Amino acid sequence: MRAESTYQLARAFHVQEDYDQAFQYYYQSTQFAPANFVLPFFGLGQMYIFRGDSENAAQCFEKVLKAQPGNYETMKILGSLYANHSDQEKRDIARQHMKKVTEQFPDDVEAWIELAQIMEQTDVQVNH
Repeated sequence: MRAESTYQLARAFHVQEDYDQAFQYYYQSTQFAPANFVLPFFGLGQMYIFRGDSENAAQCFEKVLKAQPGNYETMKILGSLYANHSDQEKRDIARQHMKKVTEQFPDDVEAWIELAQIMEQTDVQVNH
C-alpha cells in the first residue's frame, strides 16, 4: 500500500513537472515496492534520464524489463540508452532490443531509425 501511495504522489509531481519531488517519491516507492510492482522503477528511470544519469536510468529499466520481458517501451528506452554506450556488449543489447521492437511494431519509425543508426555504427567499427 505504501509503495502505491508514494508512486501516486510521484506521478502527480511528474505530471506537474516538479521533477525533484517526483524523483524523491519514485525513489521512496521503489524502496517499499514488492518485486512485481515495477512502475516506480519506470518513473525513476525517467527521472534519471531527465537528470542525465543514464547508468542509473538503465538499471531501473533493466528491473522493469526483468519483470516484464516483452515490454515494448522499456526495450525501446534501453535500446536508446545503450545505443551510444562505450561498451560493445551494451551496444549489442541495444541492437537486440531495437530489433525486437521493430519486429513487434513494424510501424515504429523511431525504432527503425535507431536500429539503423546502431547497425551503421557497428558497420563503421567493423570496417575500421
